[in-house]
Amino acid sequence: MGYKIAFVDDHKMLIDMLADSMLRSRYIDEVEKYYDGYDFLKEYKTKNFDLVVLDLRMPSINGLEVVEKIRQSDNDLKIMIMSGVEGEGAQRVLEKKGINGLVTKYNHIDVIKSAIVSVASGENIFLDDYIDDIDADLSLRELEVIKYLSQELRTTEIAEKLSISENTVKTHRKHIMNKIGAKNIVSIVNYAHRHSLV
Repeated sequence: MGYKIAFVDDHKMLIDMLADSMLRSRYIDEVEKYYDGYDFLKEYKTKNFDLVVLDLRMPSINGLEVVEKIRQSDNDLKIMIMSGVEGEGAQRVLEKKGINGLVTKYNHIDVIKSAIVSVASGENIFLDDYIDDIDADLSLRELEVIKYLSQELRTTEIAEKLSISENTVKTHRKHIMNKIGAKNIVSIVNYAHRHSLV
């Protein structure tokens, strides 16, 4: 069963595009869109969302105010900020407010999608998790693993594609993360797009 997520952002074209893209993800079952924070707050308690993705700057109520109202009664809903402003070093402040993730809108859509799925699944993903350009000496097999990770394939599926064991896939993934300084799969996907590997 996939995740149910909500987008709350007054940039209608961006959210419509992201919502359509997320529905093509194998991990997402349902997406709802809200162009005003108050509209979301009126409905979210009855919707059973796994994750809400919020813009920081909205005209009627800003993202942090929405977070504060959610956390007054709900500590289980995963919350992710998607902003047009870079927030490097903001992780500690945002975590104290009960926020589980941060991604900026300038990232490739596949990176944003990967971050959303990761946060929905319970992982904390912040801008600090994203890596700068690193010249890594990646093997051809590691490049293949990166390609399949970017396509949302699971470990078992990658193993089948490459005719190797699941443990070998996990070892390749660990080596990739060490070589490029990544903390998670989102960082790997980001690296792949920055370096045109996929």
